[in-house]
Amino acid sequence: MLVQSCSLSRHTTRAAVVAVALCLSATAFAKPKPPRKLDTSETTAQTFRYKYKAAQARDFGLNMTQELSMEQGAAMPAVNTTSTVKAVMNVKTQQVLPNGMATIETSYKDFDLSVTNNGVEMGKAQLKNFESLLKGIRSTSKMNPRGVSQDFQYEGIDPSMKQMTDSMKSVTKGLTPVFPEKALKIGENWKDVDTITVSQGPIKLSLKFTITYTFLGHTQLKKRRVAVFKSDINMTVNDTSNSAGTTIKVKGRGAGVGYLYFDNKAGALIKSELEMDQTTHMTVEGANAPAGGAQSMKMSQKTATTMELKDTP
Repeated sequence: MLVQSCSLSRHTTRAAVVAVALCLSATAFAKPKPPRKLDTSETTAQTFRYKYKAAQARDFGLNMTQELSMEQGAAMPAVNTTSTVKAVMNVKTQQVLPNGMATIETSYKDFDLSVTNNGVEMGKAQLKNFESLLKGIRSTSKMNPRGVSQDFQYEGIDPSMKQMTDSMKSVTKGLTPVFPEKALKIGENWKDVDTITVSQGPIKLSLKFTITYTFLGHTQLKKRRVAVFKSDINMTVNDTSNSAGTTIKVKGRGAGVGYLYFDNKAGALIKSELEMDQTTHMTVEGANAPAGGAQSMKMSQKTATTMELKDTP
């Protein structure tokens, strides 16, 4: 999870290996389920778009739970970690252009973190500095009505924390849909393909996400009639980095499923749920490997993320 990766952010190859391994785990356990009541009677195709209003601010409750198991060979002890993050994410529209493009600002508050490493719970004092770091993070981006993001950048953080912010991008992937140009009928689907780059020290990885969204129908949520979409997510990483006589190879796959609830009348996302399983293999060869040999790691993760609008219409 982000907590562990932040604490291991040193400018050495060995620390970078562990930090990126933990970053990879923070991609998205109450298993998400479709709504009990689903209305599939609508036969007309619908065009889905976000609607932005200048100065509008909304709070989303954000909950993440992760279980990580990392086998590091004889050179390092095994790691079994359970982490939970509860926070409020504030999303504010700064301005809206005539073409519908909006500048969106996102910040975080009210963090409640808990981390257990190999059965030992970290104290709140140990997590306090990390909470302060997260509260200082602010991001801005330009979003079009389909949900396509441009010029994404973080503010209020030290450049050395880039790995943490890269990790945060991967956490939210799949929680906010990018809608297609065409109108959709119930039962139709579309794909969104994107690559997120994660950097830590000498390691630079490209995580490729392929998300298939399916329009399932409508249901009632928070006194709203909302469209329901299922998301099927696949992630792959297969990269090699070379630095100071050391070669680092990372190969892994992940798969997840989620459900998203969108109020098309208001042009607003109301709720997202995502669960993801991932296995990653990492090999370090060369000067920084034990005794000049090779060090192998295997990471298995299961993560769950829920994001839900806190206000009501």
